[in-house]
Amino acid sequence: MIVLFASLWSALAAPFTYDIIYVRQPRYGNNTNTTWPEVFHPARLDPGADLMLLHTNGTEEVLVAGSNGSVTDPFISFDGQWCYYAYFPDLRTSALNYQRDDLPYAGCDIYKINLQSRQIVRLTFQEFTPNTGAGKWNYAAPSSTGSQKTGLGYGLLNLSPCPVPGGKIAFVSNRNAYTPPKGYTSPTLQLFVMDDDGQNVTFIAPINIGSALHPTPLQDGRIMFSSYESQGLRDQRMWGIWSIWPDGRVWEPVVSAFHSGQAFHFMTQISNGDIVVVDYYNLNNNGFGALFRLPAHAPSGQPQFYSASGTGAPGLDQTVGAGYHYPFTIPFQPRGMYALTPFTHPQDEAAPVGAGSVRVGKFTHPSGAPNNDLLVVWTSGPANDLNRPTTIPYYDAGLYLIPGSITVTNLSQLVLIKNNPNYNEAWPRAVVPWKAIHGIDEPAKLPWLPNDGTAHPDLPRGTPYGIVGTSS
Repeated sequence: MIVLFASLWSALAAPFTYDIIYVRQPRYGNNTNTTWPEVFHPARLDPGADLMLLHTNGTEEVLVAGSNGSVTDPFISFDGQWCYYAYFPDLRTSALNYQRDDLPYAGCDIYKINLQSRQIVRLTFQEFTPNTGAGKWNYAAPSSTGSQKTGLGYGLLNLSPCPVPGGKIAFVSNRNAYTPPKGYTSPTLQLFVMDDDGQNVTFIAPINIGSALHPTPLQDGRIMFSSYESQGLRDQRMWGIWSIWPDGRVWEPVVSAFHSGQAFHFMTQISNGDIVVVDYYNLNNNGFGALFRLPAHAPSGQPQFYSASGTGAPGLDQTVGAGYHYPFTIPFQPRGMYALTPFTHPQDEAAPVGAGSVRVGKFTHPSGAPNNDLLVVWTSGPANDLNRPTTIPYYDAGLYLIPGSITVTNLSQLVLIKNNPNYNEAWPRAVVPWKAIHGIDEPAKLPWLPNDGTAHPDLPRGTPYGIVGTSS
């Protein structure tokens, strides 16, 4: 159902020249917490999150009502005509399996909506593709656990859709039924690519044994994503940002997972090609932290990263809870990386106190916008779920703009778009073609791996291929 109404909230303050898609999530006041998807529980959120279209005149429409479920992960098509999104049909407490990390029995699927006609097209249908040799699977009801066949105990989760050049969509899914080899997330989500109509699904990243989240296209054709593949003797909670070609080749680090206890997640690319990422502490910050900016490629003639010891790497500035600056470095720090919001921090404690004895809050969900601007979600208050030293007031997130993606040293530099205290506004997306932000119609189209028939006479076009490898 589509509902059109005038905004009754005066916090719609800033003039802007394009419509904005966002997700309107529930809020329960200053004294009750809310659940946001983040690396610890990427498939958990409160029911009732709606997909919204905010117009330049201040009116807005409910494009998709969350009802008993919720919408998340919106992304605009390259031509600006469609919005891809993920929809959980039922997130009520009774619809969650408390024995499986409160994952929903009904799962989640990917859709797209035409922003002119309002036509909705479903793209995934709870497809289940586990390793046939790993169990006697209950294909008819994978969310069940009560038969003699193996079930997951929750539904299939298809999340994080984004467009890829050539009429394709990248997304993540647990359809292969993997379990993470270490804790601090559930379940294992892996990267797939499908056609824009949902056909020809290709599994592109067998390297996703831990998990992957939020593939995001880059101007040069790569896909960057948040990765839980950190190996070796390091903190098991860390996530990094990697990139990969859409066919699954040429994976490499963008920001490596070396910030203890922290996750690099929720990333975007701005008009000039720089990348903006969120650094936050897993679980206790609901995905809120500090923003950091880095070039997509190192300056000419320089290595992409500093050394493991961090020699020569400039400090990444932050203001810790006690109120003073405390720069830090990370091993293999990307060259050119710096803090975009140094007046706050990404750590597992309340945000620092600012002017008027009010805590300065934290950030999430950056999104590139025209003119090198940056749409962000900012919440006031501690933005931490532990008494370090307080959790109150709980998250009151709204939509803001950072003009020119400048370094923000105080809250007065944020441009308010919308913040209704009755809701949490999340996931802002400028409703414009890719070209209006990045200057090109779509990212570069990289060559695709599947055989075109020219490699060998015995391998005609379309010959099935397998992945051969060895354990590490």
